Amino acid sequence: MDNYYRNMQSEFIAGLRGADRVVVLTNHDVIRFSKIQSRTIKIYNPLTIKRGPISSLTNQVISMVSRIDIPQKGLDLLVKIAANIPDNWEIRLAGSGPDENKLINLISQMNVNNKLKLTGSLTDEQLAVHYQASSIFMMTSRWEGLPLVIGEAMSFGLPVISMNNTGAQEYLNGGEYGILTRDHRVHDLNIKLNTLMYSSSIRKYWANQALQRSHDFSLSDITNQWQHLFEELSF
Repeated sequence: MDNYYRNMQSEFIAGLRGADRVVVLTNHDVIRFSKIQSRTIKIYNPLTIKRGPISSLTNQVISMVSRIDIPQKGLDLLVKIAANIPDNWEIRLAGSGPDENKLINLISQMNVNNKLKLTGSLTDEQLAVHYQASSIFMMTSRWEGLPLVIGEAMSFGLPVISMNNTGAQEYLNGGEYGILTRDHRVHDLNIKLNTLMYSSSIRKYWANQALQRSHDFSLSDITNQWQHLFEELSF
């Protein structure tokens, strides 16, 4: 209301009230949208990436997948996090976006070129290798809807650590299926990231939790939910 639809709130609200159903992605959004449209329901986006072998959790690599948008994706925070990880670990960030040159400059200013590597945009096949070759998946976003990349990482058996946002909250179910850190607190994330880097048993625990959660985003199950919705609305 105060961002994307700031200048057309009345039209947006009228559209919501006129809809047969409003379909959202998170419990947070169900609560918010239900205040305007009581017929609001939640259906997840499905995972469509072809999964190969899961991660061995042995490579000293932290993966990220993100549009290069510094404010939303918290990439200014990421550079500070990179400065605090051990020299034998590295972060690999896949993606492209409008702030790529700014991020390259930040990486250089913080002297973390050896710790934070940008891979650019990847194909689905390359993205699968990106997940498989890492041992931890990290997200630093300040806000998200339902970030599909967390689900993808989970399906490759990666433990997930994320700064708190409503999308990560939904995937991780408040911390049941992965590690959530305080809003925008670099120090808190680094402390919890250290536990994953230094303990293979902790990585395996969260990897198992992630794999379990990834089953909730199967294409067949979510297709069935949409089919039931269409059947309900056809009567």
